[in-house]
Amino acid sequence: MSRFPFSRLLDMAKDDEEKAARAMQEARQRLTQSEQQLAMLQQYRQDYQDRLHNTQQQGMSVNQWRDYQLFMSKLDVAIEQQQNDIARCQQLVTASQQAWMQKRQKVQAFDTLQVRHQQAELKKESKQEQKLIDEFAGRVSHHKIPKE
Repeated sequence: MSRFPFSRLLDMAKDDEEKAARAMQEARQRLTQSEQQLAMLQQYRQDYQDRLHNTQQQGMSVNQWRDYQLFMSKLDVAIEQQQNDIARCQQLVTASQQAWMQKRQKVQAFDTLQVRHQQAELKKESKQEQKLIDEFAGRVSHHKIPKE
């Protein structure tokens, strides 16, 4: 059987697909981490809000109230930045999924070509074998010794 002429390209396409799959997995992990970090920031903000409420009930100075408000504002900015990071991560996940799907389609196309090549080679070999059998059968019948 002859070698598949595009085997090198198939190997390269498979390597590209594996790299794209790893990139997609890394993007998903980054998104998960970013979402976890947002949840932590939101929880920390809620805890801090609760502390502010408790402190207000006990009484607080204007300076304490201002410090709480400044810190809450910093937390709000951090939360907004984290939400923006999540949006970027989601875009990266989407882009990496599309890239992987394109690489996968390329591999599938080469796989299809390889299967067709193998089928054609098997058909060719089968014809060659049949030709040899026919030739052998022809020789045997031509050289048959008559019965007495």
